[in-house]
Amino acid sequence: MSILDRIRRVDFPRAQYAQVAHPKRQIVLHHTVSGVGIDGDIATWLGNSARIATCLIIHHDGTPWQCFSSRYWAHHLGCKRALFRAQGFDAVESRNLRLNQQSIAIEIDSAGGLTQRDGAWYSSFGRRIPTDRVQVYADGYRGFHGFEKYTEEQLRSVEELLRWWQAERYPDIPLAYRPTMWDVEHDALAGEPGVYSHTSFRPDKSDCHPQPELIEMLRGLEGEEMCKTKSLRLSAQAGAKLTVSGGSSTHSGGFSVWLLRDEPESMTNARPAWEGGEVTESQPITQRAVFVIRVKADSKNPDEARCYSYEARTSADGARKTGTARIPKNKSIGEATITVTV
Repeated sequence: MSILDRIRRVDFPRAQYAQVAHPKRQIVLHHTVSGVGIDGDIATWLGNSARIATCLIIHHDGTPWQCFSSRYWAHHLGCKRALFRAQGFDAVESRNLRLNQQSIAIEIDSAGGLTQRDGAWYSSFGRRIPTDRVQVYADGYRGFHGFEKYTEEQLRSVEELLRWWQAERYPDIPLAYRPTMWDVEHDALAGEPGVYSHTSFRPDKSDCHPQPELIEMLRGLEGEEMCKTKSLRLSAQAGAKLTVSGGSSTHSGGFSVWLLRDEPESMTNARPAWEGGEVTESQPITQRAVFVIRVKADSKNPDEARCYSYEARTSADGARKTGTARIPKNKSIGEATITVTV
């Protein structure tokens, strides 16, 4: 049975969403923070006149319940103007509206973040969650150390929806996994096409959480051709400095990262390497400059390419952009360029 055959319709009033089609650029994953079943979620939305909703909710058993067509839209992001300003965007008054209009939202039915009392885990509304249904984060994630796990059935339905949309309706939305999606991402706020989480847009949200099975599913969506180098172009005022932050890879393993300037053929002028941290170029930029991000993996992967994500910003405006260095199959080194114009 195809994913379309399994979709069930919600009797959802037209007044609760905008029946106006917009070109779609992004798919955003959410979870509900609710009990089992969609009734409470629907009731919450119907009790709010602000037209807050997602086009689909995925029940614990994997059944997709559709409130409205993915071509239409409702509010689901709630990005604040202060965040846009901090990220260096202009037109902050209308940016949240445009992001909602240009994105498709999927809600995964879940209890969300949990608290622990006397060795047991509880949802925010007091329901005890069995230990085998809890994803624990030793270092915490967005204010919680435990979350209810998304079920296998839910993840399968999300995967099938993403694949169907990409193949049949929205071919220009890439499915490549973004390791940086679990924190606020400049590309997400800029409306760059891709699959994101609510956490990509807001620092105060914890949906979705980076459950290993969810990450594995998202990684499985991309073929080798999806893992592409993405170089960056930044503008800066004279005297600005470049800061580059190390990100993470689509595959496990250790990585050494260098920031090179002017003579990328040589490793002798490499700036300090970082591993998940950041480095600021010591010399101010006074004219057009080209930097090279060089990523070296601990070992070669004979089966598939790997992508390493990084962020770059100039001290002039502080706006971050995300790039990717592709390490080809059976190779251990990948590169991408950052071009800064003054």
